[in-house]
Amino acid sequence: MHAIALTYPQVRFIVPHFGAGFFREALMLVDLCPNVYLDTSSSNSWMRYQGLDLKTVFRRALDMAGAGRLLFGTDSSFFPRGWVADIFEQQTNVLLDLGISQADDRLIFGGNLDRLLHKPAAQ
Repeated sequence: MHAIALTYPQVRFIVPHFGAGFFREALMLVDLCPNVYLDTSSSNSWMRYQGLDLKTVFRRALDMAGAGRLLFGTDSSFFPRGWVADIFEQQTNVLLDLGISQADDRLIFGGNLDRLLHKPAAQ
């Protein structure tokens, strides 16, 4: 994906699930390519294979990508399981523990997606 992201800098790429089992590679990618974003969706159960927890993952993602390139995601769907509230709560609590600013919180929880879709950010 690195070569493609560099070849097409005007295109924005979103890597889902923090890169899943390729978190290290996803971090390198966002470090090298400013047009790559990370999505926070899923249960992120892949973390257990790498000895990580959600707080560490968010801290490293914020260090590399910044709040401006993280997109909140839950893997919620309309059918069959609907809204996955526990994932939202886990992510919210971790970001509170990390002490991110209210402005960064707004970016992650909607502002970045609004910007990617060329919508004005919600106030």
